[in-house]
Amino acid sequence: WEGNPDLWKLDPKAKTVIGTTNGDLKFNTFFCSKKKYGDFEMSFKVLLKDAVGNSGVQIRSEVFDAKGFRVKGPQVDVGAGYFGALYGEGVGGYL
Repeated sequence: WEGNPDLWKLDPKAKTVIGTTNGDLKFNTFFCSKKKYGDFEMSFKVLLKDAVGNSGVQIRSEVFDAKGFRVKGPQVDVGAGYFGALYGEGVGGYL
């Protein structure tokens, strides 16, 4: 896995990924797998601190800025009012 270490932490023992920010980012940035996958099933739990936040999980997206960990492709949204909505990160908004 790779991502901005100031924003993303991986705790392999707890099998947990923790993302945090201290203000507005200039662009969206992601915690990315280095591995390419064929067919897969994914399940996960999400905890938004104080029930606020704006996040998501990219599915079959591609990294277009490796230095900034920016991606484009479909995203399953995570956040109040948007849980499960499909968003086109870097490709035009809600699908």
